[in-house]
Amino acid sequence: MAESNGIDPEALKHLMDIGGAAFTVKMIDLFLETGGQRLAEAWDHGKKGDWAGVRKAVHSMRSSAGNFGAQRLFTLAGEIEKMALAGNTAPIPDLLRELETVLDRVQNQLRQERVRLTS
Repeated sequence: MAESNGIDPEALKHLMDIGGAAFTVKMIDLFLETGGQRLAEAWDHGKKGDWAGVRKAVHSMRSSAGNFGAQRLFTLAGEIEKMALAGNTAPIPDLLRELETVLDRVQNQLRQERVRLTS
């Protein structure tokens, strides 16, 4: 089965089971606020050749993606982490572009879920 580019409804249900709608909305808001920041940090660190900084930025995003079952985002961030750690940095810009596309899709889905949960 192909890896999903979006969020997993079961992961959202799990968050709802843990803390209800208010908790889930808070988690969504946090991800919406920090996802773009982490991506920008990864780009900035990459331009400077600071691969440890790239790893740190995408690691944070990876952890958050896991909370929402955003498997492709989770996997991409993990690939970038491994490449940065190994010094295999040439593919990272292309992976960051893909990460940006997937992040945008995930954030749009989360915005829709947020509206649904707060209506």
